[in-house]
Amino acid sequence: MRFPVFLLTVMMTGAALAQTPAPGFQPPPQAAPATPAVTDVSQATVTKTAKPDRDVFIGSYITVDKTCKVGATPTVEFTQQPTQGKLRTRRDAVNLQHAPGVPRNKCLGVSPAGIAVMYRSARKAKGDDVFTYKVTYPDGRVREVSGTVTVQ
Repeated sequence: MRFPVFLLTVMMTGAALAQTPAPGFQPPPQAAPATPAVTDVSQATVTKTAKPDRDVFIGSYITVDKTCKVGATPTVEFTQQPTQGKLRTRRDAVNLQHAPGVPRNKCLGVSPAGIAVMYRSARKAKGDDVFTYKVTYPDGRVREVSGTVTVQ
């Protein structure tokens, strides 16, 4: 269906006028995002050796500031499960010798509850098994971890 040229021009002009705010109009303030913005994304690679059907520790993740104050536990999301085994998480109390950026031995005795990632292969598994997961910290930092476990 074809519209007359004058009707189409009026429709387009009306749409443009509807988007122009009235004088003195103040738009409402934008709400802050519900989750923190990602400020830092880092990658890590893990290589481990395992025996079939046994737990293997992959990594542990905690939140500690420069004064050794323990923060909220990070979250772990498995983005690619291994084909010959399974990743899982468990609570993990970490005994700190020191935290990154903190003078040595300042955090002695601090044992924050973190989250550990564990791998367990199938009983008859052999060879390399690959996986990936993402750790998200409460401040928005993200660590993407890729790993290989060689089952012998």
